[in-house]
Amino acid sequence: SNDSTFREQLDAKVQSSLCETEISFPPYGTEELQKVLEQRADIAFHQSALEEGVIPLCAALGRQDGGDARRAITLLRKAGDLARTENAESVTTDHVERAQEKLEAQQSMDIMRDLTEHEQLTLYALTTLAAEESTPARSRVVYQRYKELCEYRGRDPRTARRMRSFLSD
Repeated sequence: SNDSTFREQLDAKVQSSLCETEISFPPYGTEELQKVLEQRADIAFHQSALEEGVIPLCAALGRQDGGDARRAITLLRKAGDLARTENAESVTTDHVERAQEKLEAQQSMDIMRDLTEHEQLTLYALTTLAAEESTPARSRVVYQRYKELCEYRGRDPRTARRMRSFLSD
């Protein structure tokens, strides 16, 4: 798995019976990502479909995201999808930048969707304080807002300590 913490999420019985060998691969560098993207682009796109600078930008953004080749390939594909939707003659760096924004927004949505209700309420407490320009805020202020939101939603708040653990996660 690409998730180095996935074992921690397994049941204790599964963990004890798991005969594992951990293999760690270093992240790809920009040049390596560029080569991977060029190989994929040769297969997926017509000769003149990519403007100069598209692959280097995808590789650089992929490197910033931890050197994940799948993410860089997805970025190139999404940029191509945007260009096709717009009936553009070629994929531009603007398409790449907009695809990056969409991927980041989707990633944020995925993260928020995976939060528990109380983690979401903690995040919402912080968000409302930020909207009021009351950040940075002390944890007791965040906890007070969190409790108000729990009361509004008819939920029993977790302890202040537990809410702080949500913040550190």
